[in-house]
Amino acid sequence: MNARYRLLMGDLHLENEETEKALACYQQAHEIDPDDPRYIVSMANYYDQTGDKEAAEQEIRDALVNEKLDVETKVGILSRYVQRLQQTQQGIENANSLFQTLLDQHPEDTELKLMYGSLLMAQQKEEEAKFQFQLVTEMEPSNEGAWQQLLNISLKGEDIPEVIRICTRCKELFPEAPEYYFYLGIGYYMQEKYQESLDTYYAGLKIIPEGNGVVKSNFYGQIGDLYYQMEKMDEAYKAYDEALKYNENNAPVLNNYSYFLTLDKKDLKKAERMAAQCIKLEPDNATYLDTYAWVFFVQGNYTLAKIYIENALSKDKTNSAELVDHYGDILYMSGEKDKALEQWKKAKEMGKDTDVLKQKIAKGIYIEDTESK
Repeated sequence: MNARYRLLMGDLHLENEETEKALACYQQAHEIDPDDPRYIVSMANYYDQTGDKEAAEQEIRDALVNEKLDVETKVGILSRYVQRLQQTQQGIENANSLFQTLLDQHPEDTELKLMYGSLLMAQQKEEEAKFQFQLVTEMEPSNEGAWQQLLNISLKGEDIPEVIRICTRCKELFPEAPEYYFYLGIGYYMQEKYQESLDTYYAGLKIIPEGNGVVKSNFYGQIGDLYYQMEKMDEAYKAYDEALKYNENNAPVLNNYSYFLTLDKKDLKKAERMAAQCIKLEPDNATYLDTYAWVFFVQGNYTLAKIYIENALSKDKTNSAELVDHYGDILYMSGEKDKALEQWKKAKEMGKDTDVLKQKIAKGIYIEDTESK
């Protein structure tokens, strides 16, 4: 009977909380093959489950400083131990010092730094994780995994200059990866550098494989949004049409296209069809329900507009002042003027502070807002 079988049997006993049987199996495995590194992990798990955290850590620590074990084996031991900690949601931070022990021995090991960075991310220690990923990109610029981790951290933290820096560098390193064009375009968009953003998306379109319609659709959707911001409505609508040609179920494009048509009071039936398609795709999306309500509002169908705006408010998880303001507009046109005023005041209290809203509150009447969403 080989050692691996005894270890597996021991692990099964441990899962069933039969700790004495588990220990017996582990000891038998160790007698058969004293050098099997899996024994170390199993014993660490055993100590962990029986409440002896210090013994569990010491078992791993002894393995990490064992000169007979190569770095790959040590990384495997540590990763399996961390995996168990994550599964049991117990003492995951205890693994940090173990990683430091191994990093001190192998400071040049980029894979180890990536693993440690991922562990720190799981603990919401993003600055410490960022440091590890940054080290990897400096030591091994072609390590795309590290760059993607840095990009995710920057996007989450809305660090736009850093997003631009990362994507600009990654465009050079990974010229066939369209995602860096996409997020670089978003970075420029957030800085209101609309032409730079537009140029980036058009450049990105050239490297997207013809069969990747979903990505092409997303790029054209961004182009449409940019043209609308630049007040080039015809170009915006052409871009949206192109986006839907590649992916007819691109919900953000359907929503924005529909909403902008209502603002321009153009092709309202088309706007209604697209908004309805959005609701079919994502029936609980408050933003899409709001757009559908607004399409009916612009067409003068205040009954349906009220139904859908109230549905939107019931599904809203963002505490949107915009939805509340729209609700006030719809109530006013439905003849419920006192309730409309209450909603406008509520929208102002929630943080919306436009001149049109102030006038609606001051005069107690609906005033059309010609500003875009």
